[in-house]
Amino acid sequence: TATDENGCFGESSFAVISNTAPEVVISGDDNLCEGQSTATLTAASSTAISYLWSTGESGTEIIVAAGGTYSVTVTNAAGCTGEASYIVPGNNLPSVSIIGESELCFGQGGATLTAQGNNATGWLWSTGETTPSINVLTAGTFSVTVSDDNGCEGESSFTVEGYEPPTVSISGDATLCLGQTTATLVADCDCANPSGNTWFWSTGDTGQEITVDAGNTYSVTTTDENGCTGESTITVEGTIPPEVVIVGDNNICLGQTTSLLAESATAATYQWSTGEDTENIIAAESG
Repeated sequence: TATDENGCFGESSFAVISNTAPEVVISGDDNLCEGQSTATLTAASSTAISYLWSTGESGTEIIVAAGGTYSVTVTNAAGCTGEASYIVPGNNLPSVSIIGESELCFGQGGATLTAQGNNATGWLWSTGETTPSINVLTAGTFSVTVSDDNGCEGESSFTVEGYEPPTVSISGDATLCLGQTTATLVADCDCANPSGNTWFWSTGDTGQEITVDAGNTYSVTTTDENGCTGESTITVEGTIPPEVVIVGDNNICLGQTTSLLAESATAATYQWSTGEDTENIIAAESG
């Protein structure tokens, strides 16, 4: 109501409407793996007609790639605003490294590889195995993916070199006469530098060559520069020397001869002091 100086008055009215601010709720992924995964956030409001996120994006949904606090401001048809925020934890990826033997000898045990990492709760190797340690029998590059309780993953790889074990051979005398002769045995291998290997015989001797004086089976093991081993054996037959008896007349007169016979059950050849090589000789003089 308004009154002028003459006492006259006029009246008017105006209606003010009170509008409720829009409510908004953010839902979405509650964690992400930094540098590896993303989180999708969705804003829901029954009355909002526009959305403005703290990232500068508009719309009801955004995708974020880093942990942090994200907010959205919504506006309704009356121009009223409402706001909500959401915390996305950003989880570091688990670190992982592989330790183990970087070399193996084919057919001789393989190499053991172990994945080491912080907070790892799951393992998946390129071989399909799911344990912290594996044993590999072939050369190659092996990788492991580890995961933690947040579903984040870390990866590492490891290269194993493979070598063929040396092939060993033994040459030498296959027989000896017990108490009379010895046998020399020489070991060799298809190695780049056999003399640089270590050699160990079943007799306890070392080196590539040994001399034996008894019949037996002898073995030698060699280790090359890569740590690979090879082995070989040889059997030396030890034969008993033949027994021999000379029979004949050991009394002769001058000018007479006598027949001498060498008797042996096992002898194959004969050699007399006269130079003759027959089983029987004729002696014409004493001696």
